[in-house]
Amino acid sequence: VARIAGVVTREDVLAAMNNARSLEQQIADRQAEGTMSYQLFDVKGSKVGQVNGLAALDPGNGMAEYSGIMLPIVAACVPAIHKDGGQIIATGKLGEIAKEAVQNISAVLKSIIGEEMGKYDIHLEYIGTYEGVEGDSASVTMTTVILSAYYNIPIRQNVAMTGSLNVRGMVLPIGAATAKLEAAAGAGVTVGLVPISNLKDVMIRKKFSDTMEVYGMTTYRDVAEYAFEDCPAKDELLKKLDHLNPAGSTAVKWVPPVEKEVSEEDRKALEDAIKKEEEEEAAAAAPAPETGSDDSDSLIPSGDAVAVANTEE
Repeated sequence: VARIAGVVTREDVLAAMNNARSLEQQIADRQAEGTMSYQLFDVKGSKVGQVNGLAALDPGNGMAEYSGIMLPIVAACVPAIHKDGGQIIATGKLGEIAKEAVQNISAVLKSIIGEEMGKYDIHLEYIGTYEGVEGDSASVTMTTVILSAYYNIPIRQNVAMTGSLNVRGMVLPIGAATAKLEAAAGAGVTVGLVPISNLKDVMIRKKFSDTMEVYGMTTYRDVAEYAFEDCPAKDELLKKLDHLNPAGSTAVKWVPPVEKEVSEEDRKALEDAIKKEEEEEAAAAAPAPETGSDDSDSLIPSGDAVAVANTEE
């Protein structure tokens, strides 16, 4: 493409990505579609204690790319029945890294809720994770659904999110951002939240970017601002998070690359260049024409042969 057109565009890359998907990747895509067809999540309205997270299927078996899926999580806060309350109990076949992520968000939650957190146990349930969950990219998702359940703040169901979170409330980068966002858009989500560091990695196909806005998050306050429905309880929560963003919101909206318009003249030149190259390749592949015969006299050009004959006369 670059040899003919002089430049490789974003559309060329996306087309190549689609054509290069292996059989294993196509099977993973079908699996993701099947999982989302069960509609274990909502994409309209708002709910307390329910959030749309994003995940990616394990790219095993030599797959070069991930397939994204929706990862709904629900939470409930109940009075602690033991003196060592304040536990976060997560279910859904969590792996070791995912379990450590639960410990990390505990520090963030305690800094927000304070001592009152010790009076409650928090139950988290990953919905539909029959194959298990690994990684820390659901950290912002878990934090959001727990705060929603504790403060009774509705979460916007048209929002889906992914991102790691450190103990100081900073949103850290994750993998497979594009695959996750495309899965969200395909499910009907209209707002996607990712770590701000991942914005440069986002390469969403136009059919998805036309239906969904994507924002990059720097701190958890940015997440809370977009994830929660406007209400007095949300305002109080944002005040508790102001120390993360003293100057206000640091969220950045992702802007899809502007496609360069191709003029009719350039299009015609490109078509001519392609046609010329095809003709040259066809000519190079054609067998060489036969010249002369097995007769040794054919080594003498016909004109010279006539001249010799005339001399003998």
